[in-house]
Amino acid sequence: MHRFISIIISALAALGTAAQTVVVDSEDDGVIAGASIFSASGAVAGISGSDGRVPEQAIKSFPVTVRSLGYEPVTLTVPTDTVRLRSSFISLPEVAVNEKTRDVLRQVSYVREYLGITTGTDTTMIFAEYMVDYFIPRHKLKKYKFHDTPTVLCRRNYERFGNDSIGVNDPDAEALSFLQFATADSARFDEIESLRNLAAGNDTVMGKYNVKRIIRKTDKGYYITHDLLADDKDHTLSPWIFKMLGLTMDMTDVLSTAGYNRNGTGRYGPEDMAFMSQTIRATARGKWFKKWLKTKDPIEISAYYEVYPIDYEYLTAEESKAMEKETRYIDHITVPPTAPALDSATAALVARGEALKASMKGENEPAAD
Repeated sequence: MHRFISIIISALAALGTAAQTVVVDSEDDGVIAGASIFSASGAVAGISGSDGRVPEQAIKSFPVTVRSLGYEPVTLTVPTDTVRLRSSFISLPEVAVNEKTRDVLRQVSYVREYLGITTGTDTTMIFAEYMVDYFIPRHKLKKYKFHDTPTVLCRRNYERFGNDSIGVNDPDAEALSFLQFATADSARFDEIESLRNLAAGNDTVMGKYNVKRIIRKTDKGYYITHDLLADDKDHTLSPWIFKMLGLTMDMTDVLSTAGYNRNGTGRYGPEDMAFMSQTIRATARGKWFKKWLKTKDPIEISAYYEVYPIDYEYLTAEESKAMEKETRYIDHITVPPTAPALDSATAALVARGEALKASMKGENEPAAD
């Protein structure tokens, strides 16, 4: 009887969740950390850890899409123990620079934002596309303040609510976003010593409590995945400034991955970056979050960003300061060839959103005489 009950319990468990999956590179089977898992609804359902493993997924979440920048996304219709991603690294052209006078790199980028907000009673999914720019000093400059957050030049976004209704925002209106977390990095660094004389390979750097960095070197790119919570106890960070503002938030995952073009020197900087991603998972408990969303329950937030540089120009510090003070706009979104196709759920949301905008535009146009 006990054996029969055990078999029944195991069968019921199998119906509820799928076994853990590990994400690896198809060429060398090296584990891929920071890969994002998107459920059938387009929600960020998990990310792969330093061992390449992703959290168990509910069977109802399938099909799921596995994404990692620099690789072609893979859609799974059924659970599997291993996902092999194929490299799609596209190198960007080298940018010439007058090193004596051009001290600031202006980087124009295309950004995708996937934002999920879940309360005890509702789930909201937001997908947004941006054109942004960053002004990144090539070295420390006197009387020049580096702002690592992006400035939005153009935006379009789409929302899907728990009842499957959708919404679109006026591009000029304020919208919920954690885009300011998609920061630029001005650091210049050398390849890790263990990989310097190798054509390809992997290595890790330990933090205080967890793996802090995972480095992958291939024939095309140099990848760094950075776990920003590796030095935090319990892998959780609750920024004090948020608490003071009534926006208490426990961040349980903050993971960034950057891919750099191999340049032959073994030294990399912002102009070598081909793409960057940022994944954030948090629980919001602050009173203003709850008031805004009209809930008494904690709020689960998942945010995923993809940043693709598409244009560069070098400026003097004076030119950069003057341009940063200007109001800058771009009238259209440019999707670069380095960005993979949208998953089916997000593509459907965009199509519905565009149809809604077209119908709203038609309603607002004056009738013909």
